Amino acid sequence: MQLKEHISPHTIITDVGSVKGDIHRAAVKAGLEAQFIGGHPMAGSEKTGFSSATAYLLENAYYVITPTSRTPAGQVSRFRSLVSALGAIPLVLDYDLHDFATAAISHLPHMIAYSLVNLVKEIDDSDQTMKTIAAGGFRDMTRIAASSPVMWQDICLSNKEQVLQLVDLYTRQLAKLRSYIEAEQKDAMTAYLQKPKTTVTP
Repeated sequence: MQLKEHISPHTIITDVGSVKGDIHRAAVKAGLEAQFIGGHPMAGSEKTGFSSATAYLLENAYYVITPTSRTPAGQVSRFRSLVSALGAIPLVLDYDLHDFATAAISHLPHMIAYSLVNLVKEIDDSDQTMKTIAAGGFRDMTRIAASSPVMWQDICLSNKEQVLQLVDLYTRQLAKLRSYIEAEQKDAMTAYLQKPKTTVTP
């Protein structure tokens, strides 16, 4: 709101947050809907701070752009050009779709990683046998649990409804797999385990 009186009508205001809904609503409330374009570079790691920066962070990474209903097409085009100039791949999405998609492919995986690490820590023996023998598969799944707890607390609370919906959907998937194991339904298990091989990201 403080910027509104000082910027030109051609100025683009953007952000790089992981959740778009709250900031879109704030832009509307501030009367900046015509100048705001949400942005989310789909890049980064579990590390934080300037010392973890890299000149190639955005190279060939998708950069989601979420215009408002009042963002002029010309402004969107200008912003797409800026994103491309950074080496990233611009992708225009509705902000609600963005928040649901990132809840599925980013926010939920982080919650799974945190919960898995906490589970192993709780059930490990005094010699930390599980921690000692944890191999590549466990490390690959749980690397992101080293991410900033404060940042992920904020992300989950900002995208609360979407994250909760995805946690429920994931719990149902886990329950389905559990039922196959309990009933020793080999064919159903094989089919279930085979399905991701055609869709998983290499």
